[in-house]
Amino acid sequence: MAAAAAAARRAASTIATATRRADSEHCARVVRCGMGGGGGRRRAGRGLRLTPILLPCSLQDYDNFLWVALLPLAARPGALALRAFNAETVAAAASEPALAAARALWWKDAAGAAAAGNPPAHPVARSLAAAVADGGLTPASTRYRLGRVAAARAADAAATAPPATVAALEAYGEETASQMLYLHLDAGRVGDGASSGDRAAADHAASHIGVAASLVAVLRGTRAHASRRRCYLPSETLAAAGVSEESIFAAASGAAPPPPGLADAAHPVAAAAASHLDAARRLLQDAPPGAAAYLLQGVGVSRALATLEAAGFDPLHPSLNPDTGRLGLVVATRMAAWRGRF
Repeated sequence: MAAAAAAARRAASTIATATRRADSEHCARVVRCGMGGGGGRRRAGRGLRLTPILLPCSLQDYDNFLWVALLPLAARPGALALRAFNAETVAAAASEPALAAARALWWKDAAGAAAAGNPPAHPVARSLAAAVADGGLTPASTRYRLGRVAAARAADAAATAPPATVAALEAYGEETASQMLYLHLDAGRVGDGASSGDRAAADHAASHIGVAASLVAVLRGTRAHASRRRCYLPSETLAAAGVSEESIFAAASGAAPPPPGLADAAHPVAAAAASHLDAARRLLQDAPPGAAAYLLQGVGVSRALATLEAAGFDPLHPSLNPDTGRLGLVVATRMAAWRGRF
Protein backbone atom coordinates (compact mmCIF):
# COMPACT_ATOMS: atom_id res chain seq x y z
CA MET A 1 0.00 0.00 0.00
CA ALA A 2 2.77 2.44 0.95
CA ALA A 3 4.69 1.62 -2.22
CA ALA A 4 1.59 2.14 -4.34
CA ALA A 5 0.87 5.46 -2.66
CA ALA A 6 4.44 6.62 -3.21
CA ALA A 7 4.25 5.63 -6.87
CA ALA A 8 1.01 7.53 -7.25
CA ARG A 9 2.57 10.62 -5.68
CA ARG A 10 5.57 10.39 -8.03
CA ALA A 11 3.28 10.02 -11.04
CA ALA A 12 1.19 13.00 -9.97
CA SER A 13 4.35 15.08 -9.47
CA THR A 14 5.63 14.11 -12.93
CA ILE A 15 2.34 15.02 -14.57
CA ALA A 16 2.19 18.36 -12.76
CA THR A 17 5.76 19.19 -13.77
CA ALA A 18 5.09 18.29 -17.40
CA THR A 19 1.92 20.36 -17.41
CA ARG A 20 3.69 23.41 -16.01
CA ARG A 21 6.50 23.02 -18.54
CA ALA A 22 4.10 22.67 -21.47
CA ASP A 23 2.07 25.69 -20.36
CA SER A 24 5.22 27.76 -19.89
CA GLU A 25 6.55 26.78 -23.33
CA HIS A 26 3.21 27.62 -24.92
CA CYS A 27 3.19 31.04 -23.25
CA ALA A 28 6.76 31.67 -24.39
CA ARG A 29 5.73 30.98 -27.99
CA VAL A 30 2.84 33.44 -27.57
CA VAL A 31 5.20 36.19 -26.44
CA ARG A 32 7.77 35.53 -29.16
CA CYS A 33 5.38 34.98 -32.05
CA GLY A 34 2.23 36.78 -30.94
CA MET A 35 -1.42 35.86 -30.88
CA GLY A 36 -2.14 37.52 -34.17
CA GLY A 37 -1.31 40.94 -32.77
CA GLY A 38 1.03 43.83 -33.35
CA GLY A 39 4.32 44.31 -35.03
CA GLY A 40 7.54 45.44 -33.52
CA ARG A 41 11.15 44.29 -33.74
CA ARG A 42 11.81 40.87 -32.30
CA ARG A 43 14.61 40.66 -29.76
CA ALA A 44 16.43 37.38 -29.89
CA GLY A 45 15.70 35.12 -26.95
CA ARG A 46 13.58 37.72 -25.15
CA GLY A 47 10.57 35.44 -24.82
CA LEU A 48 12.66 32.58 -23.45
CA ARG A 49 14.20 34.75 -20.76
CA LEU A 50 10.73 35.83 -19.66
CA THR A 51 9.44 32.26 -19.33
CA PRO A 52 9.65 32.15 -15.48
CA ILE A 53 7.12 34.98 -15.20
CA LEU A 54 4.68 33.75 -17.83
CA LEU A 55 2.82 31.23 -15.68
CA PRO A 56 1.61 33.73 -13.05
CA CYS A 57 0.43 35.96 -15.90
CA SER A 58 -1.37 33.30 -17.92
CA LEU A 59 -2.82 31.31 -15.01
CA GLN A 60 -3.51 33.89 -12.29
CA ASP A 61 -4.27 36.92 -14.46
CA TYR A 62 -5.72 35.37 -17.61
CA ASP A 63 -8.03 38.24 -18.59
CA ASN A 64 -5.09 40.65 -18.71
CA PHE A 65 -2.71 38.14 -20.24
CA LEU A 66 -4.97 38.06 -23.29
CA TRP A 67 -4.54 41.72 -24.17
CA VAL A 68 -0.87 41.82 -23.15
CA ALA A 69 -0.22 39.02 -25.66
CA LEU A 70 -1.72 41.21 -28.39
CA LEU A 71 0.60 44.16 -27.79
CA PRO A 72 3.45 44.92 -30.21
CA LEU A 73 6.30 42.49 -29.63
CA ALA A 74 8.65 45.11 -28.21
CA ALA A 75 6.04 46.16 -25.63
CA ARG A 76 5.27 42.71 -24.25
CA PRO A 77 8.26 42.14 -21.92
CA GLY A 78 7.55 45.25 -19.84
CA ALA A 79 3.82 44.59 -19.80
CA LEU A 80 4.34 40.98 -18.70
CA ALA A 81 6.68 42.09 -15.92
CA LEU A 82 4.00 44.46 -14.63
CA ARG A 83 1.25 41.85 -14.79
CA ALA A 84 3.47 39.31 -13.02
CA PHE A 85 4.15 41.82 -10.23
CA ASN A 86 0.41 42.39 -9.87
CA ALA A 87 -0.25 38.65 -9.72
CA GLU A 88 2.43 38.20 -7.06
CA THR A 89 1.04 40.98 -4.83
CA VAL A 90 -2.51 39.63 -5.16
CA ALA A 91 -1.27 36.18 -4.18
CA ALA A 92 0.67 37.68 -1.28
CA ALA A 93 -2.39 39.47 0.09
CA ALA A 94 -4.45 36.27 -0.19
CA SER A 95 -1.95 34.08 1.66
CA GLU A 96 -1.97 33.14 5.35
CA PRO A 97 -2.98 36.23 7.37
CA ALA A 98 0.14 36.05 9.54
CA LEU A 99 2.37 36.28 6.47
CA ALA A 100 0.28 38.22 3.96
CA ALA A 101 1.18 41.77 4.98
CA ALA A 102 4.87 40.91 5.29
CA ARG A 103 4.89 39.31 1.83
CA ALA A 104 3.17 42.31 0.28
CA LEU A 105 5.64 44.68 1.90
CA TRP A 106 8.52 42.51 0.66
CA TRP A 107 7.24 43.20 -2.84
CA LYS A 108 7.21 46.93 -2.11
CA ASP A 109 10.91 46.75 -1.24
CA ALA A 110 11.60 44.48 -4.22
CA ALA A 111 9.94 46.94 -6.61
CA GLY A 112 12.02 49.79 -5.25
CA ALA A 113 15.21 47.77 -5.62
CA ALA A 114 14.25 46.72 -9.17
CA ALA A 115 13.55 50.32 -10.14
CA ALA A 116 17.02 51.26 -8.85
CA GLY A 117 18.60 48.51 -10.97
CA ASN A 118 19.45 46.24 -8.05
CA PRO A 119 16.62 43.65 -7.99
CA PRO A 120 16.51 40.70 -5.60
CA ALA A 121 17.03 37.22 -7.00
CA HIS A 122 13.45 36.76 -8.17
CA PRO A 123 12.44 36.45 -11.85
CA VAL A 124 9.63 39.00 -11.55
CA ALA A 125 11.87 41.58 -9.86
CA ARG A 126 14.58 41.02 -12.44
CA SER A 127 12.06 41.43 -15.27
CA LEU A 128 10.90 44.71 -13.75
CA ALA A 129 14.50 45.91 -13.60
CA ALA A 130 14.94 44.98 -17.27
CA ALA A 131 11.78 46.91 -18.19
CA VAL A 132 13.11 50.00 -16.40
CA ALA A 133 16.49 49.61 -18.12
CA ASP A 134 14.72 49.49 -21.51
CA GLY A 135 13.62 53.07 -20.91
CA GLY A 136 9.83 52.86 -21.06
CA LEU A 137 9.41 52.81 -17.29
CA THR A 138 11.17 55.50 -15.29
CA PRO A 139 12.77 54.53 -11.96
CA ALA A 140 10.95 57.16 -9.89
CA SER A 141 7.47 56.45 -11.29
CA THR A 142 7.96 52.68 -11.13
CA ARG A 143 9.10 52.77 -7.50
CA TYR A 144 6.29 55.14 -6.52
CA ARG A 145 3.41 53.41 -8.28
CA LEU A 146 4.39 49.82 -7.52
CA GLY A 147 5.05 50.87 -3.95
CA ARG A 148 1.49 52.18 -3.71
CA VAL A 149 0.14 48.89 -5.09
CA ALA A 150 2.11 46.77 -2.63
CA ALA A 151 1.23 49.02 0.32
CA ALA A 152 -2.47 48.81 -0.55
CA ARG A 153 -2.26 45.00 -0.74
CA ALA A 154 -0.55 44.92 2.65
CA ALA A 155 -3.25 47.11 4.20
CA ASP A 156 -5.92 44.86 2.67
CA ALA A 157 -4.22 41.77 4.09
CA ALA A 158 -4.26 43.31 7.56
CA ALA A 159 -7.93 44.32 7.40
CA THR A 160 -10.64 42.17 8.96
CA ALA A 161 -13.84 44.10 8.24
CA PRO A 162 -15.48 44.89 4.89
CA PRO A 163 -14.80 48.30 3.35
CA ALA A 164 -17.19 50.87 4.76
CA THR A 165 -18.45 52.39 1.50
CA VAL A 166 -18.41 52.06 -2.27
CA ALA A 167 -16.09 55.07 -2.25
CA ALA A 168 -13.61 53.11 -0.14
CA LEU A 169 -13.64 50.32 -2.73
CA GLU A 170 -13.08 52.89 -5.47
CA ALA A 171 -10.12 54.32 -3.58
CA TYR A 172 -8.61 50.83 -3.32
CA GLY A 173 -9.03 50.38 -7.08
CA GLU A 174 -7.17 53.65 -7.69
CA GLU A 175 -4.34 52.48 -5.42
CA THR A 176 -3.98 49.14 -7.20
CA ALA A 177 -5.42 48.47 -10.66
CA SER A 178 -5.25 52.10 -11.80
CA GLN A 179 -1.59 52.42 -10.78
CA MET A 180 -0.79 49.36 -12.88
CA LEU A 181 -2.48 50.85 -15.93
CA TYR A 182 -0.58 54.14 -15.60
CA LEU A 183 2.61 52.11 -15.75
CA HIS A 184 1.37 50.16 -18.76
CA LEU A 185 0.91 53.45 -20.59
CA ASP A 186 4.43 54.47 -19.57
CA ALA A 187 5.92 51.15 -20.66
CA GLY A 188 4.20 51.49 -24.03
CA ARG A 189 5.48 55.05 -24.38
CA VAL A 190 1.91 56.15 -25.01
CA GLY A 191 1.75 59.87 -25.64
CA ASP A 192 5.43 60.34 -26.50
CA GLY A 193 5.40 63.35 -28.79
CA ALA A 194 1.69 63.99 -28.20
CA SER A 195 0.21 66.91 -26.31
CA SER A 196 0.06 66.70 -22.53
CA GLY A 197 -3.72 66.94 -22.77
CA ASP A 198 -3.87 63.79 -24.89
CA ARG A 199 -1.79 61.80 -22.40
CA ALA A 200 -3.90 63.22 -19.55
CA ALA A 201 -6.99 61.82 -21.25
CA ALA A 202 -5.32 58.40 -21.42
CA ASP A 203 -4.36 58.61 -17.74
CA HIS A 204 -7.89 59.58 -16.74
CA ALA A 205 -9.28 56.70 -18.79
CA ALA A 206 -6.79 54.36 -17.09
CA SER A 207 -7.94 55.58 -13.69
CA HIS A 208 -11.59 54.82 -14.48
CA ILE A 209 -10.83 51.41 -16.01
CA GLY A 210 -8.68 50.42 -13.06
CA VAL A 211 -11.38 51.36 -10.57
CA ALA A 212 -14.04 49.55 -12.61
CA ALA A 213 -11.83 46.45 -12.82
CA SER A 214 -11.30 46.46 -9.06
CA LEU A 215 -15.01 46.79 -8.36
CA VAL A 216 -15.81 43.94 -10.73
CA ALA A 217 -13.09 41.80 -9.12
CA VAL A 218 -14.82 42.31 -5.77
CA LEU A 219 -18.11 41.07 -7.19
CA ARG A 220 -16.67 38.13 -9.14
CA GLY A 221 -14.54 37.12 -6.18
CA THR A 222 -17.33 37.06 -3.60
CA ARG A 223 -17.39 33.28 -3.37
CA ALA A 224 -13.59 32.93 -3.23
CA HIS A 225 -13.31 35.68 -0.64
CA ALA A 226 -16.01 34.03 1.47
CA SER A 227 -13.98 30.81 1.55
CA ARG A 228 -11.39 32.82 3.51
CA ARG A 229 -14.13 34.47 5.57
CA ARG A 230 -13.59 37.80 3.89
CA CYS A 231 -16.31 40.02 2.49
CA TYR A 232 -15.59 43.01 0.28
CA LEU A 233 -19.15 44.14 -0.31
CA PRO A 234 -19.33 47.50 1.48
CA SER A 235 -20.84 47.68 4.96
CA GLU A 236 -23.15 50.48 3.80
CA THR A 237 -24.74 48.40 1.03
CA LEU A 238 -24.92 45.28 3.22
CA ALA A 239 -26.73 47.22 5.94
CA ALA A 240 -29.10 48.85 3.48
CA ALA A 241 -29.99 45.44 2.02
CA GLY A 242 -30.22 43.70 5.39
CA VAL A 243 -27.47 41.21 4.56
CA SER A 244 -24.90 39.92 7.04
CA GLU A 245 -21.41 38.69 6.34
CA GLU A 246 -22.24 35.33 7.94
CA SER A 247 -25.17 34.81 5.57
CA ILE A 248 -22.82 35.32 2.62
CA PHE A 249 -20.26 32.89 4.06
CA ALA A 250 -22.99 30.28 4.57
CA ALA A 251 -24.37 30.74 1.05
CA ALA A 252 -20.93 30.57 -0.54
CA SER A 253 -20.19 27.27 1.23
CA GLY A 254 -23.53 25.79 0.18
CA ALA A 255 -24.79 25.59 3.74
CA ALA A 256 -27.62 28.03 3.03
CA PRO A 257 -29.30 29.71 0.05
CA PRO A 258 -28.15 33.21 -0.96
CA PRO A 259 -29.68 35.83 1.35
CA PRO A 260 -32.64 37.64 -0.26
CA GLY A 261 -30.98 41.05 -0.31
CA LEU A 262 -27.61 39.96 -1.73
CA ALA A 263 -28.28 41.33 -5.22
CA ASP A 264 -29.38 44.63 -3.70
CA ALA A 265 -26.09 44.81 -1.79
CA ALA A 266 -24.07 44.10 -4.94
CA HIS A 267 -25.96 46.38 -7.32
CA PRO A 268 -24.45 49.72 -6.17
CA VAL A 269 -20.96 48.30 -6.69
CA ALA A 270 -21.88 47.14 -10.21
CA ALA A 271 -23.49 50.48 -11.00
CA ALA A 272 -20.35 52.33 -9.94
CA ALA A 273 -18.21 50.05 -12.12
CA ALA A 274 -20.45 50.66 -15.13
CA SER A 275 -20.25 54.42 -14.58
CA HIS A 276 -16.44 54.32 -14.50
CA LEU A 277 -16.35 52.20 -17.66
CA ASP A 278 -18.60 54.65 -19.52
CA ALA A 279 -16.36 57.54 -18.45
CA ALA A 280 -13.29 55.69 -19.72
CA ARG A 281 -14.87 55.12 -23.13
CA ARG A 282 -15.58 58.83 -23.49
CA LEU A 283 -12.05 59.82 -22.44
CA LEU A 284 -10.40 57.40 -24.86
CA GLN A 285 -11.80 59.42 -27.76
CA ASP A 286 -9.28 62.16 -26.88
CA ALA A 287 -6.39 59.86 -25.95
CA PRO A 288 -3.25 59.44 -28.12
CA PRO A 289 -3.37 56.84 -30.89
CA GLY A 290 -2.60 53.39 -29.55
CA ALA A 291 -3.62 54.14 -25.96
CA ALA A 292 -6.58 51.76 -26.13
CA ALA A 293 -4.25 48.79 -26.72
CA TYR A 294 -2.92 49.21 -23.17
CA LEU A 295 -6.36 49.63 -21.62
CA LEU A 296 -8.11 46.55 -22.98
CA GLN A 297 -8.66 45.35 -19.42
CA GLY A 298 -11.95 47.14 -20.00
CA VAL A 299 -13.07 44.31 -22.31
CA GLY A 300 -13.19 41.76 -19.51
CA VAL A 301 -14.77 44.29 -17.16
CA SER A 302 -17.53 45.03 -19.64
CA ARG A 303 -18.27 41.36 -20.23
CA ALA A 304 -18.30 40.60 -16.51
CA LEU A 305 -20.79 43.39 -15.87
CA ALA A 306 -23.06 42.05 -18.63
CA THR A 307 -22.86 38.57 -17.10
CA LEU A 308 -23.63 39.94 -13.65
CA GLU A 309 -26.66 41.82 -14.94
CA ALA A 310 -27.93 38.67 -16.68
CA ALA A 311 -27.56 36.86 -13.34
CA GLY A 312 -29.74 39.43 -11.60
CA PHE A 313 -26.69 40.97 -9.86
CA ASP A 314 -26.20 37.86 -7.73
CA PRO A 315 -22.43 37.82 -7.03
CA LEU A 316 -22.57 34.12 -6.10
CA HIS A 317 -24.08 33.06 -9.42
CA PRO A 318 -22.05 30.26 -11.11
CA SER A 319 -21.85 32.24 -14.37
CA LEU A 320 -19.46 34.67 -12.67
CA ASN A 321 -16.78 31.99 -12.30
CA PRO A 322 -13.69 33.51 -13.98
CA ASP A 323 -13.06 30.23 -15.80
CA THR A 324 -16.34 30.46 -17.72
CA GLY A 325 -16.76 32.28 -21.02
CA ARG A 326 -13.06 32.35 -21.85
CA LEU A 327 -13.51 31.69 -25.56
CA GLY A 328 -15.88 34.64 -25.83
CA LEU A 329 -13.37 36.81 -23.97
CA VAL A 330 -10.59 35.80 -26.38
CA VAL A 331 -12.75 36.78 -29.38
CA ALA A 332 -13.92 40.03 -27.76
CA THR A 333 -10.36 41.02 -26.83
CA ARG A 334 -9.07 40.36 -30.34
CA MET A 335 -11.92 42.39 -31.84
CA ALA A 336 -11.32 45.29 -29.45
CA ALA A 337 -7.59 45.27 -30.26
CA TRP A 338 -8.36 45.32 -33.98
CA ARG A 339 -10.88 48.18 -33.66
CA GLY A 340 -8.83 50.14 -31.17
CA ARG A 341 -11.73 50.49 -28.73
CA PHE A 342 -14.00 48.40 -26.52
